[in-house]
Amino acid sequence: MGKQDSVTNDRNSTSRRSKPIIFLQVANRLLGVVVMIVLAYHWAGYLAQLHDNQFWFVNIKEVKREISFRTEQGLYYSYYKQLVHAHSLDQGMSELRSDTITEHGRTINIFHRFNIHQELFLAALYRVINFGLRPIFFYIYSVFSLQGMFLCAMYLITWNLSGTWLSGVLMTAFLICHRMNVTRVEFTIPLREHFSLPFIFSQFFAIGLYFDAKGRKYEKLHLMAIYLLTFLLTVTWQFAQFVLLLQGLVLFAFALLGILENNKVSKILATILGAIVTVWYLQFYQPMVLNSLVVSLIPVAIVILQSYNEGRVRRPGIWNNLQWSIVKIGLGIISTIVINTLLKVLSGQDADNHIFRFVQSKFGFVDQTDFETRLYLCLPIFQPLPWQYYLAMNESGSMSLYCAFVILEVILIALSVFWHWHHKAKPEDKASKHEPTGIYHWFRSNPDVDFIRDRKMSQGWCFHIGQSLILAILAMTTLRMKCFWGPYICIFASVMVCHPGLWSFVVSKLGGGRGNWKLTNLLRHIILASCIFALYSSYKGRIHEELEDLKEFHDPDTVELMEWIPKQTPPNAAFTGSMQLLAGVKLCTGRPLTNHPHFEDKELRHRTKELYQIYARKSPEEVHDILVKYNTSYIILEDSICLSRSDKRCNLPTTMDLTNGHIPDDGIRDPAHLVHAPHRRFCDEIRKGQAPFTRFFKKVFGNRTFRVYQVLP
Repeated sequence: MGKQDSVTNDRNSTSRRSKPIIFLQVANRLLGVVVMIVLAYHWAGYLAQLHDNQFWFVNIKEVKREISFRTEQGLYYSYYKQLVHAHSLDQGMSELRSDTITEHGRTINIFHRFNIHQELFLAALYRVINFGLRPIFFYIYSVFSLQGMFLCAMYLITWNLSGTWLSGVLMTAFLICHRMNVTRVEFTIPLREHFSLPFIFSQFFAIGLYFDAKGRKYEKLHLMAIYLLTFLLTVTWQFAQFVLLLQGLVLFAFALLGILENNKVSKILATILGAIVTVWYLQFYQPMVLNSLVVSLIPVAIVILQSYNEGRVRRPGIWNNLQWSIVKIGLGIISTIVINTLLKVLSGQDADNHIFRFVQSKFGFVDQTDFETRLYLCLPIFQPLPWQYYLAMNESGSMSLYCAFVILEVILIALSVFWHWHHKAKPEDKASKHEPTGIYHWFRSNPDVDFIRDRKMSQGWCFHIGQSLILAILAMTTLRMKCFWGPYICIFASVMVCHPGLWSFVVSKLGGGRGNWKLTNLLRHIILASCIFALYSSYKGRIHEELEDLKEFHDPDTVELMEWIPKQTPPNAAFTGSMQLLAGVKLCTGRPLTNHPHFEDKELRHRTKELYQIYARKSPEEVHDILVKYNTSYIILEDSICLSRSDKRCNLPTTMDLTNGHIPDDGIRDPAHLVHAPHRRFCDEIRKGQAPFTRFFKKVFGNRTFRVYQVLP
């Protein structure tokens, strides 16, 4: 009985000691969540304040607010405006399903062509609860609120990787310091990326959490979260499918290398496929969704992974395993391309071919006379990342920390894979006869790398490393895609500062003993707090100066044009002009358009190529025939386009000359088949008012920037 009493007393004593520890752990987590919510609220408010400072948005008149939504932003917002002002939501939806304004002469389903379900949701929400706000303010504040969710996703990833919420505070500090290289939401609010990115990084967090989860207790809950987030990120942005393709490649490759579990990867891929099919259904069977490469990859990857039994199929030796993995990855990629090609041939879908031509141009296969490719390549956002980006991201040391973190982790992951391949090749009962030597012996026996040897305990960590690397390659090749890489730079830089394995190693070398987590935690939290204070001290002056820099949106010529159109033109008058300007025409005036900046339809791209002859060297008769073909009532010419010059042949007049096979203004015959044009440039000659032009066109409006001509019968 004495022994039993002693055991009981020991258990009670242990229970009493554990209760305060559990309480402290819960309190610490609650504090971390509260800090996250406070930071997210202030981050959203900070972005909203910067936006108002930039445009004086609260005080300017409505037409100026709408004009501030440049290019395709205006097109997307116009559908929200239409839904809000419709007699009923059902009527607004019906009008968008049979739209005749966006592409004059064609009836299109807006929900089929564009990713505007978020506008539908916000319009429905506005009709129920609008807090007394004007529709435009409700819209922009909703987008800024989503940026708070974006920060929460990044904060949670950082917290999960580092084990401390204080690293999330440091990540937020890096985010604020490098805001311009991470997000552009304050001056491009309606862009699709600002709706999708919060869900993209939330999905990254959910997948990492699922990989690190032990057992199958909450597996369905994890997969449901991945499904919902994948659905939301895909339905809100047409480019999200390319992120999912890269994600699928990372999951597939890492599973074959033995870094991630085959079954978990297969379930994630199947869940992603289910979400994509749901989006395909909600977009009225949009073929570009179902014919995307990621849809072709997923079944191939699942079949290969499920036919790949790790214990039975794996061959002995590192070199054999490496060869076998490369063969399977190559087989998967080739099979994906073949299946995708067959699907497109069978369905007759070729609307996204311009994207593949754009990708080819990135590898040097540039056709200088291809209209669609040139429009992409001549935009700065589709150029490779400039060197200034890396320098700017390293002002706070974040780029250096990121590179150090990734290099360290990639080396450790590679060593872990090689050790695993080498170790598994030797029977356990003969380990003494086949003891690995050299680097593998060090890796197997050295306690300093215990924290990454068991890949099953850090699969989420490896997933984020792989995801970051492939998004880094995407961003390096295309400036617009830096929005995917920038957040990971901030996340990994903050994780590197408090890297648990690194500081444990430092403490052990300083004589603190291996596994002394109290001293390790104390040291890394001191370093974290010091870094946060250093960043605050260095950047607070710049941030306050930015918040005090008050500006006002000023574009009187565009305002004058947008106010003239509804007063002086019939409601059914169709307009032709630059894609960027026409989006604003639809938003501000509701007039029909012949072309617009959403470039994901083959017929629209062909139509735009023809209508852009207004900036080419064509006769008035030729241009008039084209405009009549598309029932154009008025054309809007912009001198900023017509008279522009470019050293890199990237202005629109040069693009049209090359497309038409004419020698451009620089006089260089490159390619060699170019010839001299028989006519002068239409947009410039028409201003002279000579007889050949006055037969077909009548000038009805003009200011310093724009000239409007009526197309005569």
